[in-house]
Amino acid sequence: MGGKWLVTIGAACFAMGAHAAQTRDLGVAACGAPAPAPLFAQGFEDAATPWSRPSGGSGGTFPGNSLRTVFVPQTGAVRDYYVRVPPQYDATRAWPVVVALHGAGGAGTAPTAANAVRSIWSASADANAFVVLAPIASGASGGWDPAGDTYAIRAALADLESAYNVERSREYLWGYSAGGHFGHGLVLYDTGRWAAYGVNAGVLQAYAGNEAPADAAASRRVPASIRVGSVDSLLPFAQADRTRFTAAGWLEGQTLGYAEFPGGHVYGVADAAATWAFVCRYAVVP
Repeated sequence: MGGKWLVTIGAACFAMGAHAAQTRDLGVAACGAPAPAPLFAQGFEDAATPWSRPSGGSGGTFPGNSLRTVFVPQTGAVRDYYVRVPPQYDATRAWPVVVALHGAGGAGTAPTAANAVRSIWSASADANAFVVLAPIASGASGGWDPAGDTYAIRAALADLESAYNVERSREYLWGYSAGGHFGHGLVLYDTGRWAAYGVNAGVLQAYAGNEAPADAAASRRVPASIRVGSVDSLLPFAQADRTRFTAAGWLEGQTLGYAEFPGGHVYGVADAAATWAFVCRYAVVP
């Protein structure tokens, strides 16, 4: 994909964001498994959680792994996606969700890659009590096709919200490599939906050329975590993204997390844990 796609949707996201959404910092109490505490003591109906937007869904398989199928009306396609539900799941309260986007591993590899990212997120999901949704890309070489996969991810989220009680104010996104490139675009297009997001070896230049990722007039700077290997060939691009975000008003250590780790173009359980530690405290509210 060329630069026009992200630049165009970036402009759209600022217009969309101007009418409402704001970031709310819930603090570290939001990051672990539910426990008796003022913030969560009464579940989603507690007056102490006015930011909560439970989906109220029911009927989904839990706990553990499952495969769900959803019809995407915009494309006429039937699409599969993977789910992980933590052992603590209880439909009487609303649960955060991480949408995990795999990288491009070659033709025919997308289902295996989606299952792999679900697996690396499972330990964090089980320990910290959130649901994982791992879509399957439909593009060339096992990668993402924005024209169809954007709708497929929206349909999968809607299906998940109908099958489980999802906390819609705490929907997060993470992507690796091609999934990270695509993830930047998904979030910057739809700033009113995503509470926060992270990428591993995902860079803006894959879609946006040398354009800045955000406009200084943007009403909501979605908290973003960037992680990249110290010998990854994409390191210079990730470093440039760090500069672009801060120049556009993201605050490093607050709404922007940046980390270089020893290694190359890889991801693992530690990256999922680090990303969750960054994104988990944020909610998006009207």
